[in-house]
Order: sequence, then C-alpha cells, then structure tokens
Amino acid sequence: MKFFLRQNWFGLLSVLLSFVILASLIFSKGIGKFFMAVKNLQPLFILIAFAAIILYCILDGCVLFLLTKTKYKSYSFFRALKTSTIGLFYSAITPLSVGGQPMQIVEMAHSKIEFGDASSFVIVKMIIYQIALILYAQAAIFLCPNFDVPKFWFFTASGFLLNIIFIGIIVFMSIKKDLVIKICTAYINFFSHTKFFRIKNPDLTLQNSIKQINLFHKSTKLISRKKIAFIFIFFVTFIQLTIYYLIPYLVLKSFGIDNNIYRAIFATSLIYMITAFVPIPGAIMANEGAFYIFFKFFISKSFVVPIIFIWRFITYYFLILIGGIIIITDMTKNSVTFLKQSGQKKR
Repeated sequence: MKFFLRQNWFGLLSVLLSFVILASLIFSKGIGKFFMAVKNLQPLFILIAFAAIILYCILDGCVLFLLTKTKYKSYSFFRALKTSTIGLFYSAITPLSVGGQPMQIVEMAHSKIEFGDASSFVIVKMIIYQIALILYAQAAIFLCPNFDVPKFWFFTASGFLLNIIFIGIIVFMSIKKDLVIKICTAYINFFSHTKFFRIKNPDLTLQNSIKQINLFHKSTKLISRKKIAFIFIFFVTFIQLTIYYLIPYLVLKSFGIDNNIYRAIFATSLIYMITAFVPIPGAIMANEGAFYIFFKFFISKSFVVPIIFIWRFITYYFLILIGGIIIITDMTKNSVTFLKQSGQKKR
C-alpha cells in the first residue's frame, strides 16, 4: 500500500483535490440542499449508470483481448480486462491521460507478450478509440447543431483539430519504421553520453529496441490485414463510447429530469472531445465546466452541483476506485509470492 501511494502520489493528490473542490461546492450551496436534491433520486437509473460504467470497462478489456488474440491465442480475456482497467486508472490520474497506455504495455509484458507486440496492440486500440471519438463528435455537430453555445464552437473545432493531428502523428510513426529507428538511435546515443539517466550498454539497448520496433510493425501489419476483425473491434469501441456517453442521460433521469437521449449523448461526446487535451489529470474542472455549459438549459440551479457530483463519481472516481483495488490486490499478491519464494530459497 505504501509503495502504491509513493508511486502514484501526484495523480492521487490531484484526484483528491478535485474531490475536495466538488465537495466544497456542495457545502457552499448548502449541504441540506444537496441532500434534499439527492433524497428523491430514482435508484434504478443510478444502478443502470453504474452497470454502464462497468460494461464500459468490460468492453475496453474486450477490445484489447480481440487485438491481442490476433497473435497470442493463449491470452485470456480476464488478463485483458485486468490490463485495460489498470490502464483506465493511470489514464485518470495522469495529465493528458498519458499514463494509461505505458502501464498497459508493461502489464502485458508481465504476461509474456513481447514489448513491441504489446505496444502495437495498445497503440492500435488507442487509434481506434480516438477515431471513434472524432466520428461521434462529428455526428453531434451535424445532427445536433443547436446547442446554443456559440462560444464553445472554437473549443470544439480546436479539440477536433488536435485529435486529428494526434492520430496523424501516431499513424505516421507507425508507418515510418526507419524514422522511428533513427529517432530511437539518436535518443540512445544522447543518453549514453550523459551523466544522468546514462544508458550503460547502448549497443545492446539499441539492438533490443530495433527488435521491438520490428515486432511492433509486424503486429500492426498483421492487425491491418484482418479487416473483418478490425471492423468488429471498431464496432465494439463505438458501442463502448455510446454506453459511456449514455451515463449523463441516466443521471438526469434519476433526478426526474426529462431530456432527449440523442441530445444528451451527442453533448457528452463533444464534452469529452473538447476536454481531451486539458493538461490536468481527469481534465478536472474542465469536464465539470463543459458539462454545466451544455446541460444548464434544462437543469435547475438547485440540481446542477448534485448532478455533476454523481456523474463525475460514476465516470471518474468509481473507475479510479476499481483500478486502485485491482492494482493494490496485484501488488499484495506479488509481494506474498516474492516472500514465499525468498523463504524457499533460504531453506
């Protein structure tokens, strides 16, 4: 537990800070008013919302499982589910969600999957997710243009452009193997001559890196050739996003607020595209602010803070809770196994 806290103190501190800010908003509006708004909740819709976020996690694991099975037939679904949930945890506690993919790759490497192959599966998964996110947001713009938030269209266009550039860079790096090798070589040569973070055996490091880069490109080509599987994976990702975007609608319904399901889903898709590049863990306060702007027209002021709190608890804090439990349980098991092995060696 101490090691877990030491490793993740910054992200967890950011999460705690965001929770404190939301809690302070509740107290500033009056804790009595908060409980008055919450006491008449329809629990069925809240339960469905929690089921939706769990299903979102399961489908995330399903996508990783389907990609990995294209090459590693013995890879289990439960291993993929564990890996994807760990990735969701680290995405939630790191700026720009940059921690999720590296931790998934490391976790897959523990399952005896080559680092290059694991990188390929995780990056292809990320590209599919980003493309689905952009298409959803585009559909929102064309099918529900009257959100009455003209000031937000600049941020919408910026989010769309940044996502396109991000995907373009990843795809370009995936295709240009020689360029990646040159960058990797320059990186290793630089750090082999520095005093800090020095690479002690640059030749061996470069040799292993090139091996993993070649594996990465082979795996990417293998996936791209399996068109039916690729289309199915994209379909699963699209369903995953739909379920995730449905949660605000369910939260509103739990408060007895009628709203158009399509409008709610499309508005949520724009919220996540706009806040995707906010350099704060979980896009803290940016998500809440965007939610308020898009949904304020049919939510009374007395319900705003409770709705945002419950929505963020289900879609953000609950994911962190699940991921944290899995990581701590895994660390505890590994520690027990290590102590047992050490005891056996001493005998």
